Amino acid sequence: MAYALGLHDTDTARMMTYTTTVPLRWSDLDAVGHVNNAVYLTLCEQCRIEAFESLGAADWSESGPVIVAVSIQYLRPITVAGDAEVSVTFGAPGRTSIPTTHDVRFEGETCATAEITIVWVDHATGRPTPVPELVRERLAEG
Repeated sequence: MAYALGLHDTDTARMMTYTTTVPLRWSDLDAVGHVNNAVYLTLCEQCRIEAFESLGAADWSESGPVIVAVSIQYLRPITVAGDAEVSVTFGAPGRTSIPTTHDVRFEGETCATAEITIVWVDHATGRPTPVPELVRERLAEG
């Protein structure tokens, strides 16, 4: 799948930003002494789930969001446990997809940015399905 819309293309593409604090644990550090790269995806996931919950759009019993593309730029390592500030900015939804941009900050500095595209999938068929109207409306409201 190819997606032409990038969240950094224009401010009009941005729909809503949600920010949360996620505690980092010592177990998130790897043998080199910094937060493991895979943990950043978990931080982004936590923020995205909380954002959908804040929209009242977390009933995924029949369909829900699935990640189809990820691009992460690591800017600086996090080398101690503490609280990460994670944000997600939702772009304008397509028919079945929503582009998102995430920022992971620690002690006031941006440590990583990620562009993640999610597609709404029908659990019974495993096929993309239109983004629910509730999600579209709540994202538009910001």
